Formats: sequence, structure tokens, C-alpha cells
Amino acid sequence: MYRQTNPWKGFALGLVGGLVGVMAMDYFQQRISPLIFGSESQESSHTGEHPHLSSITLVGRQHREDESATAALGRILRTKTVGEEPDAGEKTDLSYLIHWAYGISQGGLYGATRAGVAGTDWWGGAIFGIGLWLLGDELIVPLLGLQEGPTAYSVQMHLNRAAMHWVYGTATATATQLLTHLFA
Repeated sequence: MYRQTNPWKGFALGLVGGLVGVMAMDYFQQRISPLIFGSESQESSHTGEHPHLSSITLVGRQHREDESATAALGRILRTKTVGEEPDAGEKTDLSYLIHWAYGISQGGLYGATRAGVAGTDWWGGAIFGIGLWLLGDELIVPLLGLQEGPTAYSVQMHLNRAAMHWVYGTATATATQLLTHLFA
């Protein structure tokens, strides 16, 4: 069942849902993931297997060693706009800013397209989160050279990141749907 919902209202409610989703994802990463996957799942664990797929970039390597995709993007944007590289503290702040802005904005996209679904939309949220992982983490980010390709990381790390995005998607969907019911 689908209720007619204004897409702009859904977008606004989805932004709040995305905020909740990022908070849930970060909590999972910091508190639950180490219990399930171990602490090494948080680190860049290159496997070295299949070197022909460890880099699938179309534009050349944009990230530096031990630099996350969001830190690399923050460094690149700061350098292009200000003309100088950020220091370590600024780089960390930019990384968090990009992570949060991306997660919140994707929540807005979810809300604009799915806010009218009746119920909590668990399946839609799970598919949304896994889709972001597959398309973003596994394909687009490596193609842009912001991280290594799929075979550069362990299966455990891929499962951990998939779980983090599943948590994000289901939390975003649940919060957005609850807000939609409250403000219907």
C-alpha cells in the first residue's frame, strides 16, 4: 500500500531519517562491528589477491595510503577550493563532514521516493542500504579512485561495510516512516 506524499515533505523527513541512519551506522561501526567482525575489520586490510581487480579506477588513484574515501574527497575539495591541503585536524573534520552530509542527503533521497510506503518499510530500507554499499562503496568510489578496488580488501571487511550500510538503510527507513506517520 502506498499513500500519496508530497516528495518535498518526504525529502525533508528523509533528511532527518538520514541523520538517524548515520548515527545508527556510526554506533554500529564503533560498538557492535568490533564484537562481530573484530577490530581489524575497521582497518584497511588489503588482501593482495587478484591484483588486476585491486584497482578499477577510471581516473587514476586519488587517495593516499591509509586515507579513507571521505578523507581523500575532503582533501581534494579543500585543495581545489582553497589552494592548499588541509592539516590533519581539518582533514579529519572534512572526512566527517562529507560522511554526514552524504548520509543525510541520501536519506532525503530515500524520503522523496519511499516516504509514502505504508508501514516501516524494512525491506525497502535494507535494499536501499545494501544498494548504497554495492553502488557506492563497491563500484563508484573505486571507479573514482577514492579507494582501492574490490579485491584489495578482505571478505570480512566487505561484510562489515555491507552490514554498516544495512544498518544505515533500515534505520533511515524506520525513522523516515515514523516521521511520515507523525506528520501525515
